[in-house]
Amino acid sequence: MTTDKRFLALTLALLFGGLVSGCSRMNAYYFHLSPAQNGVKVEKDVMVPMRDGVRLATDVYLPKAPGPFPVIFTRLPYGKRFAGLFPMLCQLFAERGYAFVIQDTRGRFKSEGKFFPFIDDTQDGIDFFRWIQQQPWSNGRIGSWGPSYLGYIQWVIAPSLPELKVMSPSITTPNMHEAIFRGGVMNLLTIYTFFGFTGLKETSFFNPLNHFNALKTLPVEKIDDALGEDNYYFNEVATPERSRHLLEKINFKDSYSRVQAPALMVSGWYDMFLGPQINDFLRLRKEGSGAARESRLIIGPWAHVLLGGDGTDNIKVKENVFEFPETFAWYDHWLKGVDNGAEKLPAIRYFLMGANEWKTAEDWPPAGFAPAEYYLHSQGQANTVSGNGSLSRERTGKETPDSFEYDPLNPVPTRGGSTLLIPFFTTHCHASRLYGPANQLPLESRKDVLVYTTPPLTEPLEVSGPIQVKLFASTSALDTDFSAKLIDVLPNGKALLLQDGIIRARYREGLLKGEALIQPGKIYEYTIDLWQTANLFRAGHRIRVEISSSNFPRYVRNLNTGGDLALETTPVIAHQQIYHDAEHPSRLIIWVKTAGDGTKSEGKTPAAGPASPPSSVPTS
Repeated sequence: MTTDKRFLALTLALLFGGLVSGCSRMNAYYFHLSPAQNGVKVEKDVMVPMRDGVRLATDVYLPKAPGPFPVIFTRLPYGKRFAGLFPMLCQLFAERGYAFVIQDTRGRFKSEGKFFPFIDDTQDGIDFFRWIQQQPWSNGRIGSWGPSYLGYIQWVIAPSLPELKVMSPSITTPNMHEAIFRGGVMNLLTIYTFFGFTGLKETSFFNPLNHFNALKTLPVEKIDDALGEDNYYFNEVATPERSRHLLEKINFKDSYSRVQAPALMVSGWYDMFLGPQINDFLRLRKEGSGAARESRLIIGPWAHVLLGGDGTDNIKVKENVFEFPETFAWYDHWLKGVDNGAEKLPAIRYFLMGANEWKTAEDWPPAGFAPAEYYLHSQGQANTVSGNGSLSRERTGKETPDSFEYDPLNPVPTRGGSTLLIPFFTTHCHASRLYGPANQLPLESRKDVLVYTTPPLTEPLEVSGPIQVKLFASTSALDTDFSAKLIDVLPNGKALLLQDGIIRARYREGLLKGEALIQPGKIYEYTIDLWQTANLFRAGHRIRVEISSSNFPRYVRNLNTGGDLALETTPVIAHQQIYHDAEHPSRLIIWVKTAGDGTKSEGKTPAAGPASPPSSVPTS
């Protein structure tokens, strides 16, 4: 089954699960759950008061059984009855003995007040938790659930609530500045899509592809106006300087030690939160209090919601990002005290792309992996896939630098990656190229794309861990961007994107350290963070690095002027030079498998399709 068909099948299951009565059995079967234990009763739009008197609309799903019950709650800005999806999810939990409580965030749908992303969620979330504690149907054992924004809300209240027994913050991070900006560059496609869902009329469904041309608007602060509405919070994040006061308010970096709730996290190799979420997991395991150190992480080959494959045999997986069997087992263990093996889950379960295997590890990078450096080489003409760029373990010597022109009015278009665009929008062929492991070959004929490739591998190479590109570069501009991609090249020439990254020259010392313009013509060393991956480069495959200065509309364009990027309208062409000699060893750093691997393999992923629900959680 193709990726789009598989996603369509799941979407229909979700939607009809929420909209059609009597579908409990189908939902349980599809998500590999045990049969429903009881019926469900629902109380809608209970107005819960916050400390400032603002009331937030809340739906309460209760089992038709004697209470009180363990409680799971969530809060969201997308509407608690969005497309029937959330009612179906609430019902799944309530049918299995939980009270499930879901609330529209401040200023959204039937809740009172004014919505501003992230700012009010800590206090409102704490007030909501205290209200739940006082309800007669609550037995005091309370957990939180939810992906994306719903997961962010779990994180920010956890340090203040030692009574929170368990959480499951999936495809999210509390450090939102790391998703809003990559290397100091606004993650435009993500911010734009989020704005569309939360900043326009709540009664209309926002498909960003219908408004794609708005992304080209200059100046950047007018992009929201092109959609017909001046949005105050889109303008606040137009540049890091504008958003600095907001980022300081939602900075989570020193809060991990105060979290006590054990977390089951789920992420994806193509998720927009992958990099910071892995860091969140590692810090919680190391710095968290009590049971928080028992947290677990699952990483699949998914985009922000779902991704079933890449059209080749490089990724074949039937599981989805919701991972319901593990989720229910996690809550049953921590809220009901069920002895189901949840405490024996491996610290990390991850999908090894290229091998189509699920593996487990107790740390990240896994034991048995070490960093390896691959150096960029050429005779000064690495432009396009037909150029003379190469990649090898051999250190650089005396070599001619490569050069290209970056024209902001003709940027390298986005193909794949970790964007907020989800497969729901892939009804058009163009959309499917905006997320995930898209083929980069069509871009590699551009003169502003430098291509460095190894010879075909004589034996498989397993790569699992962080990815960096150390780049020595100069430019004719006062400010510019440099982008990088890691690619798995198949024997047939198809170039599958694994990860990408970008850095803005003025933020080369770090986003939170402020800006520092560069001197034209001077060589600087840039560290481009490509986050993480787990991929088996099979024998006959090649490792490739692409270097350029744009990836649009995934990242907002740098106009190369050195001015205020939110206000600039007239771009300057930048003349870029990439150095790879003994004094300037530009290189890729990846973590490769060595002898004595500390991982365990769960074997090849089975054929797609529903399976019988497990009686307990797999432990290896």
